[in-house]
This record gives sequence, C-alpha cells and structure tokens, in this order.
Amino acid sequence: MVSRSAKLANKREEENTMPSASGVEDTIVVPHGCYQRSSRYGVMQHRYAANIVAYIELLEIIDPPDGRAGLVIHKYYADDSWFMEWKDLDMALAAFERCWGAGHLMVERFLAQPGFKRLVQCGRRMPWFYAVDDQELDNDFVKED
Repeated sequence: MVSRSAKLANKREEENTMPSASGVEDTIVVPHGCYQRSSRYGVMQHRYAANIVAYIELLEIIDPPDGRAGLVIHKYYADDSWFMEWKDLDMALAAFERCWGAGHLMVERFLAQPGFKRLVQCGRRMPWFYAVDDQELDNDFVKED
C-alpha cells in the first residue's frame, strides 16, 4: 500500500502542486496564478483560468473524506462561487475545456456535459476541500466560526 505522502509526492512530480511553505506535511498549497491557497487534503490542480475578478479551476482531491467526490470544478467569484462534482477526470477535463469561458451561460453548459454529478452553490462559504488544520466540515463547506 502506498502512503499518502508518497502518492502526493508522485502527483506533485506529474502536476502543478507543491508542499506548504510551513513545512507541515499534511498541508498542501494549491497555486492559483499569482497567489495560492492551502488545504489539508491532497489537491491536484489540473486546470486553471482567471480574469481580474474571478477564477475557475479543476481540482482532484486525492484523499477526500467521508466518500466525498474527488473531482471538482470550482469557480470563485465573491458571493457567486460554486463547485461541481464529476464522475471521472477525463470527463471533467473535457467539460472544463468546452465550458470555462462561456460567461453567464457557463453553468448551463457544464450541467449538460457528460460526467456531471451535482452543483453546489457556495455563495461566500468556503468549500470543504479548502479546509485546513482542524477546521470542521459542515456538509459541503468549512464550518464557519
């Protein structure tokens, strides 16, 4: 059985992630253009696009807890953020390439793609896959203090 650390090290060699600058092995830094976000989960960022006010990314969560989906397309835009779960990586990659620049039609186009599982509206809440340290989860989100 391959350890979580070994899986993450192998994935980091293949993809665009790096260990946390804090040196905490269980914290992963996911680069986003000119900034980055930490997670306590193993996260691979397969695709990323942004403009001056928003970003969208395709993430693979290597060690999702509680049977949660391991593939998400996450769009961040102030109070209009969401994530979508996908059945497999190839379908999620194809959907990302077809839909990410569709403006106000983006959600509708993603919903029609093969492999789509579900849409979660986040508003201003932090999605579960960006929990750090001992933050508790509240369904699909990081529990607010």
